[in-house]
Order: sequence, then C-alpha cells, then structure tokens
Amino acid sequence: MTDVICKRCQATGYVKNGMVRGLQRYKCQSCGCNFTMTAARGKPAAMKALAIVLYAMGNMSFGSIGRILGVSDVSVLNWVRAEARALPEPEVKAEQVVVTLDEMWHFLKKSLEKHGFGELMTLSLTKPWPHVVGGRDDATCQKLLDKIGAKGRIFVTDDWDGYHRLIPEKQLFTGKDLTIHIEQDNSNIRHFIARFRRKTKVVSKSKEMIDLSLRLYHHLHDTPANFLAKCAVFASIFA
Repeated sequence: MTDVICKRCQATGYVKNGMVRGLQRYKCQSCGCNFTMTAARGKPAAMKALAIVLYAMGNMSFGSIGRILGVSDVSVLNWVRAEARALPEPEVKAEQVVVTLDEMWHFLKKSLEKHGFGELMTLSLTKPWPHVVGGRDDATCQKLLDKIGAKGRIFVTDDWDGYHRLIPEKQLFTGKDLTIHIEQDNSNIRHFIARFRRKTKVVSKSKEMIDLSLRLYHHLHDTPANFLAKCAVFASIFA
C-alpha cells in the first residue's frame, strides 16, 4: 500500500476525513491540509531540470526542447522564467577593482504594427557581469556605470568614444588587446544560448527574457557546482 504523505508539508501523520469524488480524503495532523492520494500535478522536476540545462547550455530554443520532451514551448518558457527569476540580481562585488566593459549587438523583435520587423539593440556587458540593454549611446553606458558603481574602479574597454566621455581618463585603459576575455565570453553566450545567435529565427521578444537568459547562463556557467546540482536532479531518474 502506498504511504500516505501530506501534499503540503510531507508529514506522515493523518486521519481519514470522508470521501471526495470516490476517493478517500485525509486530513494532515500537522498542518490541517485536506488531501487525496492522487498523482502530483505538473511535470517531474527531472524534466524541468533537463529543459533548463538544454536551454542554458545546449543552444536550443523553447520549441526544440518542447518537441524533445513532449511538452509545449510555453511550458518550457515558464520553467526557464521561473528558475531565472528566483536567482539573485547580479552585481559586481565592492572589492572588485578591475572591470571590463564591452557591447554585444542583438536583435529584439517587437510588434509589427508599431515597430516594423524589429530593432537592433545593444547588450552592454561587464566582466564580472551585470549588463544593461539599450543602444550604443552614452545613456546606456551611463546606466551600466551607475549599476556597477564607478568609484574606486579601473575600467578596461575598447576605443569607443563614449567610454572616454563618461569615464575619467585616470580610471580608463583602452585597447582591443585588453578586451579579449570579455569578447570570448560574448562569443560563448552566442554559442550556448540559441536566443543570441547572429543569424537565427530564435529572436528575443522581450527585454526581460534577455535579462533572465543571461542570469541563468552565468549562474550555471560561472559556478560549476550550480550546474552539477541541476544535472543531479535530472540524473535522479536513473538512480
């Protein structure tokens, strides 16, 4: 016989509490929840973990993942969005002195009636990262500087004039040879997340998903323990 476990608090203490739709109803003695021993709703945690890993590490779209797992692309979107929203807002640590800045062009699809076929936009990125979304202009650059805090930091950038206008010269070091590492990171983002490919039908439709995708990408790529923990959830089905 299947053990009776409370669906709210997972306690095993219960009393029978009548019938509902032909099923025995139980009342948890710990939290007072009334429940029946029906199968849990929703998809298994292992399936959701696999979807998240494929999205952040496998260069796959929501539609492709959905076809493999036998679910809708909207379900995959909801899983990824919920996972990423639960992650902390990225920030540069106060003790971080050297910060590298770069831009990455991307395509943002919007409503055809108001915005044509879409607009080019720029991801302004840092290493270590946060980022902002906008044009390649002073306003976007200033937003990024405000986000990470410019006081006491040294900035390494390419030769774009905007950096010279906004960053004091004594804090600024420029040259393409100095930004190799962040440009490699930008290339990796395009490689691992289908949304950021240069030529693709998989384009971003909202700025929020750009933010959440990058948040999830860095969460799994920058800390191997996070990636291994997510893989362990999926691998549990083989135990």
